Amino acid sequence: TASAPLTVMGHVDLIGETDAVLPLEKTRLGTRYRILNFTQTSTIFLGSFLYAVATENGTTLWVTPSITVAGHFAGLPFSVTLNRGQVYMLATSGVGPGLSGTLLDSDQPIAVYAGNLRNNIPSGANFADHVEEQQYPLDCGGTEFLTAPLALQSAGQFIRMDAIPPAFDGLWQKKSSAGQAVRRGYVHRVAVSALVKQSAV
Repeated sequence: TASAPLTVMGHVDLIGETDAVLPLEKTRLGTRYRILNFTQTSTIFLGSFLYAVATENGTTLWVTPSITVAGHFAGLPFSVTLNRGQVYMLATSGVGPGLSGTLLDSDQPIAVYAGNLRNNIPSGANFADHVEEQQYPLDCGGTEFLTAPLALQSAGQFIRMDAIPPAFDGLWQKKSSAGQAVRRGYVHRVAVSALVKQSAV
């Protein structure tokens, strides 16, 4: 809590790798999230992860994992109770699709983070790095996004997206600007090398 507006940044600084995350302000948090992270390909420091931070006492968190992990079956929700400042973490321990598509619901606003302990992006790259981002609530989703490549990144960059369904309509899907189906709960990746507008119809 601060008496005046400020910006907060989280920073991971390890030997040979670094990453940063820009936390959302508390009023921007939500109660429904779907995880987006990368498929784990690095065989060093295996695992993808997610963690949720409660903002209020007595918060109930429901997790519907996209894969079977830590004794919890894919597609079968389970719940945990958290108090303000407490964290629930779920992590994989090997190479594989990771936790993308996992659904988190809560009865109070929560902050959600996800990433990989260390990963090769793209698969086969000579170097691995820690990857972590705060996840946006599903009500932040939209239909048009403007993306631009990073400076001096001649190989382009990857855009990852997931469809957000109305209610629990499992048949709902949208199409990317490339005309490919984006199924709910499945990460869709496109490569771009110039300023581009991504649209859903």
